Amino acid sequence: MSSRTFGPAPHRSTPATQERRATARASLRSRGRPRGSSGQALDSNTRQLFESRFRYDFSRVRVHSRQEEAESAVTLDASAYTFGRDIVFAPGRYQPGTDAGRRLLAHELAHVIQQGAQTATSLPALEVSRADDTGERAAERAAEAVTHPGYSRSAAPGDGRADAVASLTRQGLAIQRAITPEDVSAEMAGRRFQLTQAFSANGVPLPAGTAVTVVTWFNLTETVVATAAGVPGAFDVPKRLLAPSRTAVPGMDPYSSGVAAQAATVEKSETELADWEAKKGQFKTPKAVETFEKERLRREDMLAKRRKVLNRRLIQETMFNRFDKKIKEEVDAANAAHGLTGRDALDPNLVKSMFFQETQLGTAGVHLEVPPSHPTKTRFNLAQVIDSSGLALLTLLEAEHPAVVASFSLGGLRTDLAAAQRELVQLTGKTNRTAAENTRLATLQGLSRQNWEPFIWGYKAAGASTGFADAIAAFFAPAAGGTPRNEDYDFWIHIAVFWLFKKHRSGMSWPDAIKAYNGSGTAAEHYRDAVVNRAAGAKQAGAGGGFVPGGI
Repeated sequence: MSSRTFGPAPHRSTPATQERRATARASLRSRGRPRGSSGQALDSNTRQLFESRFRYDFSRVRVHSRQEEAESAVTLDASAYTFGRDIVFAPGRYQPGTDAGRRLLAHELAHVIQQGAQTATSLPALEVSRADDTGERAAERAAEAVTHPGYSRSAAPGDGRADAVASLTRQGLAIQRAITPEDVSAEMAGRRFQLTQAFSANGVPLPAGTAVTVVTWFNLTETVVATAAGVPGAFDVPKRLLAPSRTAVPGMDPYSSGVAAQAATVEKSETELADWEAKKGQFKTPKAVETFEKERLRREDMLAKRRKVLNRRLIQETMFNRFDKKIKEEVDAANAAHGLTGRDALDPNLVKSMFFQETQLGTAGVHLEVPPSHPTKTRFNLAQVIDSSGLALLTLLEAEHPAVVASFSLGGLRTDLAAAQRELVQLTGKTNRTAAENTRLATLQGLSRQNWEPFIWGYKAAGASTGFADAIAAFFAPAAGGTPRNEDYDFWIHIAVFWLFKKHRSGMSWPDAIKAYNGSGTAAEHYRDAVVNRAAGAKQAGAGGGFVPGGI
């Protein structure tokens, strides 16, 4: 059997622990901030591993993972965060003996270096910055580098992994949060909306139905910056006057998020607040003024909450329908390639519903990260091709990019994988095993429990200096001036449809193929039924676009 190395598989965590990476500086006295004298030191093996790879002294680092210490991480909805030399982990997240645990610890240790081993008391007040903050990206690159099986402590400058570690500078704290529709608001720039009411833009009257193009979208403002034909320059337009534009795609059923109804509630709140403020002169005495202010603040708070929901609904409805054309094209092409027509063909609306089930069309994927801890976990992976990403990508490369397979010596991967699987069966059936065989069996059982993904991602052919992970890095890398494949919605739509067709065996219904895509057992059956029922509901609602999927 060929020699190979094993690397970490992409970890698909539970919804409660799926969080986006962000950066923060915080004072958490009210949330149980760590104390420099509390916590525990890194165990000697873990400390030695990371000190050799980061080339940094972690002797003063203290880990806080006890229940009472971890409450602040829970309060922040975080897996972990770092204050100077103190690292706080949410309950159950400090696991340096696992691949995922080492990766998380490495990320936090990178922030220790960035912060110059400050004590927590010298850090300023809470200020959560953008998820794509330079320091956050640097920490993630460093964590990826030092946990990579091919990392070398003696790498010379110019080596990408060594440079990722060497470039660490003091940038701030690491916080991971769950992805929300607001996290993809950048996708609104360049999107077209329609005015639902007449509006004057820079002195130019625009009738209802006028198309406007968003230039800038901020989640916390009640307006967006937009342009429109015939209007000189950009202008601000209230979000409550916008409706997402959708180009109808024959054969695709639209989804709604209830934008129109939510815009009406915002307008009602604006009117109610204005009406109340107009009565201010009627309140003369101090007690009356206090009553007026209390009600005014209540109405302002209600308006702010309704505007926040409207912002979310606009993003959701835009994203729900923006991929219809691409989904239809990919499914039609796959049906044609497999000679499927009529009732045998896959309905693209099932694929759209499946994408909603997975990530609500890119707005709430519980297994997506910003920035991603693994190249498959970008927010663009609409169908969350994660658990089986190695096998799916290998199959795609074999079918559509054989030159990549040849260049990285992956031709024997399946043979070596089959040999390892046979070895597992043989060792499992053996009654008397040596200590070495028991160790090997435990390794193989661990790989099997993870769908053999660590085997695939860590694979290198005998004598090869590069392997599968390197092949995917090269495959994902953008052409000059282009977009990385793993940050391209179209790529992930293509591979999801490709992989779904691979799951579809002769004689299998498409609903059962969708079940197979998700897995097996009762949970997969519920997954299938939710996808099928949602698609049926959208079809019943028709082209009017009144179908609002549950769970948003």
